[in-house]
Amino acid sequence: MVIHSQSELETFQIAENLLANNNIFALSGPLGAGKTRFAKGIAQALDINPDQIISPTYVLETEYSIPNQNIKLIHIDAYRMESADELIRLGIENRIKHKDIIVIEWADKFREQISALSTQCSVVWVKMGYGKNENEREIELV
Repeated sequence: MVIHSQSELETFQIAENLLANNNIFALSGPLGAGKTRFAKGIAQALDINPDQIISPTYVLETEYSIPNQNIKLIHIDAYRMESADELIRLGIENRIKHKDIIVIEWADKFREQISALSTQCSVVWVKMGYGKNENEREIELV
C-alpha cells in the first residue's frame, strides 16, 4: 500500500493513524525522504512536542517520556551502526518487553534481525520516498 503525503502535517497524520497497536516502526528511505518527520508524527500522537524530535544519528538512540504513561518513545538511527549487535546492545528486546514505542530510522540495514522481533511485538515497515512535487512524499507500508 502506498500513501501520498502532500505536507508535513499529512505525514504526521499518517504516522498517528498507524500508531495503534504497533510497537516498532521500521523506517527506510533516502536522505531527506521524511523518516524523521514520520518520527515527529508518532511523537505528536503520543503528546510529545515534535520539535523535540531530532535525528539521533550521532547518539544512535534518544528516549522520550510519554506524558501520563509508563512507556517511552525510543527513537533509534541505525545509519552509523555497523552491525545488528549494536542494535541489540541498545536493549531493544527489553524495550519491547516494556511495551515502549520504537521508531528505527535506516531499519533496512538490519531487516532480518528486526523482522525476527515480530514474534515479540508488532513491526510496521515504512518505506519513505520522494513524490512528484517538492513537498510530496510516498509512504509505502511493506
